[in-house]
Amino acid sequence: WNTNTLATAEGVFSQVANFTGCSAAADAVECLQGKSAAELIRASALLPGLMLDIPRIDKIVWAPVIDSVDVVGHPYALAKAGHHFNGPMLLGTARDEGTSLNWLSAGECPLGTPPCPVLTPANMSQEEFETWAPLAMPGAPVEKLVELYGGHPATSGQGVVHGEWFWAAAKLTGDIGFHCNSRMGARWLSGNQPVFLYSWSPAVAFGKKGQDLISHCSENPSIYLQQGGPDYVGPELTQAIGQYWYSFAKHGDPSVARAAGSPTWAKYSNASDALMVF
Repeated sequence: WNTNTLATAEGVFSQVANFTGCSAAADAVECLQGKSAAELIRASALLPGLMLDIPRIDKIVWAPVIDSVDVVGHPYALAKAGHHFNGPMLLGTARDEGTSLNWLSAGECPLGTPPCPVLTPANMSQEEFETWAPLAMPGAPVEKLVELYGGHPATSGQGVVHGEWFWAAAKLTGDIGFHCNSRMGARWLSGNQPVFLYSWSPAVAFGKKGQDLISHCSENPSIYLQQGGPDYVGPELTQAIGQYWYSFAKHGDPSVARAAGSPTWAKYSNASDALMVF
């Protein structure tokens, strides 16, 4: 998902040129260079909703391009062929990763001017979830997805209620886009190199919507040992996670210089399926 084919990149360029009115210009590049940053951002905000038909591996439209010069192949294919860093690796995700992709509610625009794509509305119904889920996870039985992901209590913040099926979509997105991939990577890589897997899941946090969520990258302040970080984390957890990262950076093992009293962070293995839960 983090590298695009040249065909996809050309498709992105064509759509941005169209959204900005540059597709009819004699020189589309020159026309785009004359646009303001705000105009280009608005055009790029339209892309996700209009590119649902592109291959899953090309989903990040701003990613590097396989140009056969700087990027000679997709990282997935190169890694399968053994062309990847084979030293210690640290992988992990936050509990509610899916909310970073599913927050957009009807009528909201993340980067400015409508129209905007509507990903999963806050009041998504079960029927809407059952229509959306096969697009998110092709081939999976819808009734099983309903069984696995239904039941999350509704949350309320800043006048917006996010219901059960919004959360079902967010949790499914988190698994598809983050959790399962990290675990799959750990299972695959750990046979040849040290891998340390984690889950960032403190008891409670309140994000930009006032919701109870542990969102994408919310562990970063603790990793960087930032003072005055989120109150819900607390100094002990901040110190522990920061020391693990420091130790990993210096020694290739998070446990060597861990904070006093912190448990040993075991290497991941397919046999143990062990990970550190913060």
